[in-house]
Amino acid sequence: MKTTSLIFGALFLLTSAFVLNHVVAPYKVDTDKSVITWTAYKVGGMHTGTVKIKEGSLDINKGTLTGGKIVVDMTSMDVTDLEKGSKGYISLLNHLKSQDFFGIDASVGRGGEVPDASAKVFTTAELVITKAKKTGKQATSDKALEYIVDANLTVKGVTKPVQFKAFVKAEGDKIMARTVKGDFSNIAADNEANDKSIKENGFFSFKRLDYDIKYGSIIGDKAIYNNVFLEIYVEAGK
Repeated sequence: MKTTSLIFGALFLLTSAFVLNHVVAPYKVDTDKSVITWTAYKVGGMHTGTVKIKEGSLDINKGTLTGGKIVVDMTSMDVTDLEKGSKGYISLLNHLKSQDFFGIDASVGRGGEVPDASAKVFTTAELVITKAKKTGKQATSDKALEYIVDANLTVKGVTKPVQFKAFVKAEGDKIMARTVKGDFSNIAADNEANDKSIKENGFFSFKRLDYDIKYGSIIGDKAIYNNVFLEIYVEAGK
């Protein structure tokens, strides 16, 4: 009887150790140290800005990224290529928050029209990682491991799959993750060749028209390129 108890005890310890070694540990995103930078192009120009992360976590199993979720605070949207407080800055930021674009603030009318208080607002966006696969490569700068990430991006209540490359580095109880940076000016226009280049480079981009992000003016909408580029930097810890 004593021998049987010892055997069961040993099996319990082995099983417990196995489970603990295979637990997916969530790392909470440090929102003060994480940021998303956006870049959008139009005929003859471009604009850049940032949005903050409201909350999120990265799932890590034995030092390997396996999943995660990021909730974006759309009300934090900012424009960084124009002087803060200037007429152009205020005009663009209000327009981005209007129903013409991201529908963040119902108090801002579409195309300068009278605001529609009943309009649906979207104060958050979400990125949910569904798959992360190591490529076997690493960044030369800091030895961060390269991944191909599949995820679902939700903007304005619309969810679409996206794929991009990310670099992830673990340092003790801290995880740092970032998407690929680059000069997007030569691949901003919406065409098959540029789509191929975006995929090959692993840039994080989405097509705004897929998410009902449309300028109220048809002529104005055609002057804005469909691709929006995101550069995400995340720090997370236990």
